Amino acid sequence: MRVGLFGGTFNPVHNGHIHIARKILYEYNLLDRLFFLPVYLPPHKRMEMDTAAEHRLQMLHLALDGEHRMQICSWEIERKEISYTIDTVRHWLRDDPNSDKYLVIGGDSAQNFTTWREWDDILQSVKVIVYDRSGFLDWRSQSGIDEARLMKFISISGDLQEISSTLVRELLLQRDWSGLRQLLPAAVISYIQQQGLYI
Repeated sequence: MRVGLFGGTFNPVHNGHIHIARKILYEYNLLDRLFFLPVYLPPHKRMEMDTAAEHRLQMLHLALDGEHRMQICSWEIERKEISYTIDTVRHWLRDDPNSDKYLVIGGDSAQNFTTWREWDDILQSVKVIVYDRSGFLDWRSQSGIDEARLMKFISISGDLQEISSTLVRELLLQRDWSGLRQLLPAAVISYIQQQGLYI
C-alpha cells in the first residue's frame, strides 16, 4: 500500500489542492491513498487570517466528500502544538509500519527542505512527491540536497491548476462569491457563508 501525507494550513482548502491530489492518485498513479494533514501551527510561516483549526478541518471534510481515496489525518490538530514534519513522520511510522510512505509538498517547500527540522531523518523514512510551483521550477539545483538524497524525490508537473491562497483570502475579504466559485468547492463556500469566516 502506497500512502501519502499532504500537509498544509488549508486555510481554506481550495480546488488547487484537490486537483493536485487527483493528479497524484489517478493520472500519475503514485499513491493508493492520500491523507490531507491540516497543521495546527506551521513552523515556517505565520497563518494569515487565522481560522480556528476546527473550521479548517470541517472545510476539508466537506471538500473531500465523495473522494474515496482521499482521507483526513487530524493528528497535528489534535496535538495542539507547532507542527514539525519529523514528529508526524515518526508517529506515522509507529501507527502504520507496513505501508510505503510519501510526503506531498510544493516546489517552494522542496527548495527549502534543508531548513526543516531533522530533514535528513525525514528522507530516511519517506519518499517525497514534489508538485511544480511557479517561481520554484529549479528547486532541485537550488535546494542544496545532494544527488543521492534527491533520488528520494519524485517530481510531477503539467497543468496543476495553481491557485494562490493569498488571492483566495483577498476575494473572501471582498466577499466576491462569483470569483470564489472558480476557486473553492461549493460546499466550502456555503460553510464560510454560514459561519461568517474570513471577515
